[in-house]
Amino acid sequence: MTQTSARTRLNETLDAAGSRQLIMVIAPAAFGKTAMIEGWLAARPEVAERVVRWERGAELRAGAAAVGNGDRPPPLVVADGTIGPDPDEIAGLIAAVADGGGQLLIALRGRPQLDLGTLVVRNDAIEIGAGELALTLAEAGELLRGPNPEIADEAVAGLWAHTFGWPGLLGIVRGHRHWDSRSQLHALFDDFVHSEVLAGLPADVDRTLTAVCTLDEVSPDVARAFTEDPAAFAILSTLPRHGVPITIEASGALRVAPVVLAALRRRLAAEEPERLAELQRRSARRLAKLRRPEAAVGMAIDAGEHELAADLMRSASVRQLYRLGAEHSPMLERLEGSGVMSAGEATLLRSLVLARRRPVDPDALRRTIERHGVDAAWEPLLVALRWLLLRRTGYGDDGSTVELEDQTTRLLREEGIRPEHLAFLQLEYGAFLTAVGRLRAARGMLRLAVTTARLESLPWAVVRATASLAWVDAVRFGSNAARVTAERAEQAAGADPVLRELLAPAHGARALLAIDRLDATEARHWLARAERLELREDPANRAHIAGWVEMIDGRLDTALTLIDEARTAGLGRATAYQRARLAMTALLAAAGAGDLDRADRELETLRELDPEPEAMSVDGLAAGLLMLRGEVEQAHAIFLRAAEIAAPAKDKLALWLLSALVQSADAMQDYRLAVDTFDRAQQLAEQLGLEAAPGRHRAVTSFTHRIRLTPAETHVLANLADGETLTRAAERLFISPNTLKTHLKRIYRKLDVTGRDEAVRRARLMRLI
Repeated sequence: MTQTSARTRLNETLDAAGSRQLIMVIAPAAFGKTAMIEGWLAARPEVAERVVRWERGAELRAGAAAVGNGDRPPPLVVADGTIGPDPDEIAGLIAAVADGGGQLLIALRGRPQLDLGTLVVRNDAIEIGAGELALTLAEAGELLRGPNPEIADEAVAGLWAHTFGWPGLLGIVRGHRHWDSRSQLHALFDDFVHSEVLAGLPADVDRTLTAVCTLDEVSPDVARAFTEDPAAFAILSTLPRHGVPITIEASGALRVAPVVLAALRRRLAAEEPERLAELQRRSARRLAKLRRPEAAVGMAIDAGEHELAADLMRSASVRQLYRLGAEHSPMLERLEGSGVMSAGEATLLRSLVLARRRPVDPDALRRTIERHGVDAAWEPLLVALRWLLLRRTGYGDDGSTVELEDQTTRLLREEGIRPEHLAFLQLEYGAFLTAVGRLRAARGMLRLAVTTARLESLPWAVVRATASLAWVDAVRFGSNAARVTAERAEQAAGADPVLRELLAPAHGARALLAIDRLDATEARHWLARAERLELREDPANRAHIAGWVEMIDGRLDTALTLIDEARTAGLGRATAYQRARLAMTALLAAAGAGDLDRADRELETLRELDPEPEAMSVDGLAAGLLMLRGEVEQAHAIFLRAAEIAAPAKDKLALWLLSALVQSADAMQDYRLAVDTFDRAQQLAEQLGLEAAPGRHRAVTSFTHRIRLTPAETHVLANLADGETLTRAAERLFISPNTLKTHLKRIYRKLDVTGRDEAVRRARLMRLI
């Protein structure tokens, strides 16, 4: 077997050994030790010239004298496969070569029990292990694609993980016609593992290893629980010395190559089936304690423990069930057939297992459940699951959501619901409220979900609820809330890859925040991260964000094209509110591009969709088009009414309407109203943490030109300190208190304000100071 990139890497490792006295290459059979050494020597003729190959049986001291004689360079003694595991023999060989002034390069299947402390301290010893000899994923792909270029990436990754990148086993796969089917390779694998890897194991080590062969991870307590031997983990830890490919992790867990464990299980199934069944039962219970139902359920069913498997499925968390593979659906059928689980219960759990991977009709599910029936304790899970399925298939307008809302409202008032099911129900109902634009209600429901999840220590629900809350805040309630919430979601997820899959709404929220700051680069970054997760399933929101990014960059036509493509591709799952958001984006892009006819059509689409009144101001958009057509008075009246209605909400919609009112007041030459509104907008923008308050409009500048503050009044305003008494301020300004009061009265009248703080704020706003 040749592997150019792997050999190059290993040649560099041997080159780095330099003149070290001892080089040990330690790995199981067929890890390519000989190929590595011979390949290195063939490429290094200057090294090969001084090689002396050690022959078994030669007397050590005599051999040392021979290789260390005369004017030859210090010899490199290669003992490749000629030395047994006897530590005394190896120690004698090291001493002999050292006395001759040479180096020793020795290949072994297992680590010898040698005291190499002196050599290590002097940096005269180097060890090359199985991990360095194992092929990387890229190298394994290069090897396997040699005879079959069409092999899929998934097949390469699966075989590589199954064999720990073991070159010998990957070589077997490479030379086998049915490379894409592991079942065709079992006999070859098993024969190799038993004859080359396990044949030399001491009986106690073999017995202990076999006892834990049903697990892919062994910690000290697991080893003792399975073998009833206090020294079990210590025995297993000797496996590297015997050439068994393992890794010992920082946590203390010992992981054995899956192909070795599989060979052991098949040997047990053939020779000791009763013992294998007992080990599987113990494994299922142990895995259940470790909260790994996806492995425990299958193990329990294989062992015939149907009651245990059913209990595991019932007690698994929603998130664990949701992550189970499709292969668990037949297991549920077996549990149903064995009588330990009702048809309704099995149908409910099977739907949750399959929900992430294939379409499930929520109405068909409801009819099936009603026909078979489930215990009342399962009703919250059933309702939550129907919400989930509707989210994936489309909420629709057929009355199903009305029925579900009634059920949900009732269940949320009931006590005694399992917290896991309650959090799931709150999450999915919050997702529905978000999708239909009832954002205030969604915010409240998601906050309840966060509270439930934290109280009950449900990490998956904490992350999902917090991420969804960040999205709602970004859409409607401003940067301050959304940024903090998104950061909390990421902190809750930590480095856990499973939990990080739930962060799509938080990434989408960060994209919206970047849009608020008109930062297209950052918005693209977060949109790309969100698309790798669940946001890719939400074409309406994806097109909305992508369209705004293009608008920020001034590519209005591209934004319109993205929205048209999303509509053409079909938005079957999009709600009226989500389609309305698309229409709003298209309207603004069309208006910006000067295509008022297209803008009018989008406005009509908005009116037909009739989005929730709290979610969007259709009247405000209509007024904006009136402004573009020069119908300023009508637009101003609409903006004035809409801004006053929305102002108490203190959200992004209120800010947008205040900004529009500034422009219409400007056009109406109502400069005082323009400045007052601009002041309100600036304060609201600060509260929301947004940089989207209107810029310095012509109205502000025009009004400023009408104000004539004297130099003395300007000096007074510029030097007023917050909270300072008038007496102290007068002393610092070197004027009398009465003179200061006179100045202030004139300033208040000119700026149309009633107090000192308001006067200073307005003067700064208008850049008078």
